[in-house]
Amino acid sequence: MKKLICILLSLTILFSSYVIASASSNFKIKFYKKNGYSYVILKDGNALIENYYGKKSRLVIPEKIDGHTVVKIGWDDSDDIIIQEEFDDEADMFCFYGNNRIKELTIPDTVKEIASRTFQRCKKLEKVVLGKGIKTIEDAVFADCKNLKKIKISSSVTEIGSYAFRNSNLKKFTIGKNINYISSDTHYVFGNSPIKEIKVSKKNKKYSSKKGVLYNKNKTRLLYYPLKKKNASFVIPKSVKIINDYAFNKQKNLKKITISNKVKTIGNSAFSNIKKLTKIKFKTKGKLIIKEYAFWNCKALKSVKIPKKVKIKKEAFGFVSENHKSVRIKGFTIKGYKGTAAEKYAKKNGFKFIALDK
Repeated sequence: MKKLICILLSLTILFSSYVIASASSNFKIKFYKKNGYSYVILKDGNALIENYYGKKSRLVIPEKIDGHTVVKIGWDDSDDIIIQEEFDDEADMFCFYGNNRIKELTIPDTVKEIASRTFQRCKKLEKVVLGKGIKTIEDAVFADCKNLKKIKISSSVTEIGSYAFRNSNLKKFTIGKNINYISSDTHYVFGNSPIKEIKVSKKNKKYSSKKGVLYNKNKTRLLYYPLKKKNASFVIPKSVKIINDYAFNKQKNLKKITISNKVKTIGNSAFSNIKKLTKIKFKTKGKLIIKEYAFWNCKALKSVKIPKKVKIKKEAFGFVSENHKSVRIKGFTIKGYKGTAAEKYAKKNGFKFIALDK
């Protein structure tokens, strides 16, 4: 039998039944079952769906269950109830987690919140329609749904959390006019999903896109370059000053990158793990910081030409992963100017250095 620990006002009470305490009174919430759902009735009389045991492949979450309006799916911390449970497995803890039946899912407008990881690892899930009540797509809520290829997001959504669509089958994604926050680790929102194009509503005040690439509104920061965008080469737009951490990580098709002279910062691991990358062209004339692991594990990249005013952080170039260790690329060559960071980086790491100012 499940053991439930409900923390309330710093008091912990252990139950060995389907009952949890809520608020400072003796108010208790019982678990009920109806039509394959396990749910609880909250203090305000609304319902929270806690789990699903049914066998439907096309599931429409009910607006009401036993006369109670369904406002939430899944557990997390809240003002009324803070719950920690001892579960036999993660499927119990994260509601629909790991459900291998559902192919299509519709969330009604009554639902205001879906807890993080609620639909994670629903491996057969292909299509999702989110109701107008949802404002936040929480962390990892649809992560590892490997067949998810279509999701309809209402204009009510304003935030997208980290890992929300990691390891999905999404190829295109549209950011609506009201979305004002996407996890700062933008790459991890879509991590390993075969995205070819990101579109952004022209009415969105914070984000923009051009040719399928995601930027902030005025395009001074490049946020995310789709994993499976087909281009073999890409020139960073002149408006861009900052390239986000992991922005191009694991890109499948790029062979050549041109860094415009306006770029001031290349983020951590920004171009890491690009297997086909063979050439980087820097047009930089001013100061540029290349952060840690910026071009790490780019196995086909054998040399790089570095401008004068560049700062190079740890293992930015010339290192690959072998047997879970970071090792130098044999014969890696750095071309640069004497007395600059390029020469110092080459000597420090044992790379061949060719001076351009002989």
